[in-house]
Amino acid sequence: MTDDRSEAAPERDNAAGVAYAVCLGAPREPYWLSLGRGLRVRVRPCTTALAAQARAAARRRLRAALEAAGEDGEEGVDPDARAGEAEALYAEELAALAVEAWEGVGNADGTADAPCTPANVRALMRDVAWAADQFQVLYESGLAERAAEKNASGPSPSGTSAAGPSTAPGAARTAHPAPQASARAAAPTTSTRRTPKPATRPGT
Repeated sequence: MTDDRSEAAPERDNAAGVAYAVCLGAPREPYWLSLGRGLRVRVRPCTTALAAQARAAARRRLRAALEAAGEDGEEGVDPDARAGEAEALYAEELAALAVEAWEGVGNADGTADAPCTPANVRALMRDVAWAADQFQVLYESGLAERAAEKNASGPSPSGTSAAGPSTAPGAARTAHPAPQASARAAAPTTSTRRTPKPATRPGT
């Protein structure tokens, strides 16, 4: 049985109805995240040590790239480009450390499944922006968000927690928001019945 924590919140007893900012007992076994469009990844639990290791690797790669380009100083470096590269490298390194398996990723020819290797995981994060964005949002803040939803609402008839308000930082960033209905389509189409006027008699 697979454990897809992006779809079902972990069961937590909260008989007192108290809403906590965070709950102890983070998952210790790998679990699946659904990133959308049929892409799923099985990840190691997100820990402080794992995130720190990813940041250190990203800093090392960024420093090496700047030195190779002769831009080891601040002068002549576009700060926006540097910040963007740092964020991209962090996403690559975080995913390379976390992702153990995936579904929905094909090879360059689109003829077979791509093997889930650290190099391929980095390539996915580097080349597919929406996947990198969704991965960071769900992996880093998903656990806190699901804990908040579990505390704020009871279980639904289907056995999973009801959807509560989103409180995780950055959770509002979605790769592809659903299109909004137009005002014409959303407007009610009820009609107003007119009251007929009484007929007038000749000569009155």
